[in-house]
Amino acid sequence: MNKKNIALGFLGAVLLTTGIAYYLVVGRYYKIPPKVIFEKPHLEKELKKEKFTLYIPDENLEKLQLKEKEVELDDQSYDEIDIIFELLKSEMDYEFIYKSKSGDKLEAPFLDGGVKLLNIYRDGNDIYLNFNYKFKENMKTSGQELLIVYSIVNSITQSSDYKRVKILVNNKEIDKLNFYRLSKFYEKNLEI
Repeated sequence: MNKKNIALGFLGAVLLTTGIAYYLVVGRYYKIPPKVIFEKPHLEKELKKEKFTLYIPDENLEKLQLKEKEVELDDQSYDEIDIIFELLKSEMDYEFIYKSKSGDKLEAPFLDGGVKLLNIYRDGNDIYLNFNYKFKENMKTSGQELLIVYSIVNSITQSSDYKRVKILVNNKEIDKLNFYRLSKFYEKNLEI
């Protein structure tokens, strides 16, 4: 048994010595390539620029003026109507002074940040925009209401294939906001 252990030990020593010798001899003549670390593919999203035509109130809040806005969008799908509305909200994010029914001068947001576009319904060349209740509450003057409604209508009909826009509040057709009738479809009107 003792001879077997000696023979196995000798065999192990020979294998170890030849392995080291082989590595030293071959390593001198052949360079072992360094370990290659693979880089992850470039995962950054590609952004594309999209141009939108907006109609926003002028500085005197008397009429609408045309404004081109360029937006960087990722390659994922997006709804251009949502983008147009958010762009309009950002452009109309300011205070204006109006007279209350009692004649007092008050200040209010032109388009309240709480106004939300809840849903969009499409039917051929017609589009239905469903806003939350803040849309109706936001309107303080007839001029403000007219500018906001046609800002939305003109911007959407200019930048898309839709010809007519119907405004809903909380999924309901309402006869009028505070000053103008909403029971009809609105079409582009560049005279405002």
